[in-house]
Amino acid sequence: EYFTSIIGVPVSSVPVDLDSVYAGSASPSDSLTEPFSESEAKLALWSMNMNSARGPDGFGPAFFRAPGIM
Repeated sequence: EYFTSIIGVPVSSVPVDLDSVYAGSASPSDSLTEPFSESEAKLALWSMNMNSARGPDGFGPAFFRAPGIM
C-alpha cells in the first residue's frame, strides 16, 4: 500500500489510432529506401572528417578510408 499511495493505481488507457494522427503527412522518399551504390558510399565516406569519433563498431572514417578497405 505504501507504493500505491506514492505512485497511484493503474488507470485505463484510451486507444489511439496513429494512422489517423499521421493521415496526409508525407511518407519517406523512395530514394531513402532504395539500395545505394558503391560510389554513393565512397562519396559519403570521403566527405566525413577523418578524425571524427568512432562508431559503435569501434572504427572511425580513417579506418574505412585505408587502402584496400573500400
